Amino acid sequence: MSTATAKTAHRIGPTVTMGEILHAYPTAKIALFIRYHIGGCTSCGYQLTDTLAEVHQNYNIKDPLDEVLAAIQHSSSVEAKVHISQQELASVLQRGLDLRLLDTRSTSDWQAGHLAGAQPVTVELTFNALDSWPNSPWLKSAVDAAQDWIQSV
Repeated sequence: MSTATAKTAHRIGPTVTMGEILHAYPTAKIALFIRYHIGGCTSCGYQLTDTLAEVHQNYNIKDPLDEVLAAIQHSSSVEAKVHISQQELASVLQRGLDLRLLDTRSTSDWQAGHLAGAQPVTVELTFNALDSWPNSPWLKSAVDAAQDWIQSV
């Protein structure tokens, strides 16, 4: 973590912008989406110039700000549990195991280039996965990890 990033991390609070928060805690984006359903789509998106207090108020987040701050500060543990590393992916692909590869990048990034067989995550795909995909250990592990983290913070 750079000195500037470390200073932002120490002074993170209600008046800090979401841009500054995401710079100091890049993993906060996924953690905030998992816990509060904010920042992941057009209807729940915030501006990088919005302060944490504005986002808290605009999206009617029921948790107190100090709990939201704790969620941000511990966000790396969530991301570590719901993503597969490059090494794990390479190992699974080399062994020929059946794997659904979901690409969480923006549609334009996915269209610019993606791994063979990777599917972009869309609202429709998400509902399809929750409704009809077999309960695979990978999916179950990611969902359980996210739920455990939500309850722990």
